[in-house]
Amino acid sequence: HTNEITCLSVSSDNKRVLSGSSDFSVEVWDIDSGELPVDPITGFSTEVCSVVFLAKSAQVAGFVIPFRVIIWSIVTGEIVQTICVKFEDISTFTFLSDENYIAIGCLDTISIWSRETQKQIYTSWKGHTKTVEQLCANETNLLSHGKDGTLSIWN
Repeated sequence: HTNEITCLSVSSDNKRVLSGSSDFSVEVWDIDSGELPVDPITGFSTEVCSVVFLAKSAQVAGFVIPFRVIIWSIVTGEIVQTICVKFEDISTFTFLSDENYIAIGCLDTISIWSRETQKQIYTSWKGHTKTVEQLCANETNLLSHGKDGTLSIWN
C-alpha cells in the first residue's frame, strides 16, 4: 500500500491476510512468503473501510464506501459480485454464517442484506448510540461494537 492500512482480515486457514487501505486498494498477502499472490484491486474513489474473508470459499470481500460491497476472487483476481446498497456512511460489514447474507453497520444501525437478491431484508437493528465500528458472526449470533463503548449480541 502507498498509504495507511485501514482494516485487516486473516483467512480461516491462517495462510493469507487481506488488507484495505486509504490508498483506495485491497491486497492479499501470503503470510509465509510475504508475497502478493494476485494483483491488488484498485481504482476505487475512496478508502476501503472493512475487509472480510469468506470462510467457505477462495473468495474475499472488500467493503468500499460509498454504496458497494465487492466480492473478489483471490484465485483469479476477478470481481465476482458487486452488491449495491443504499447507504453511504457504512463503517463495517460481515458475512453471516451461511455466507448468503451480509450484515452492514451504518451509523448506529445494522441491516441485513441478501447476496442473491441484493435487497435489504432486515432493517434498523439499533443498539448503539454512536457509529457501529465492527461486526462479526458465528453460527447463531451477530456481535457488534460501537464508538459508544458497547458490545451487542444479536440473535
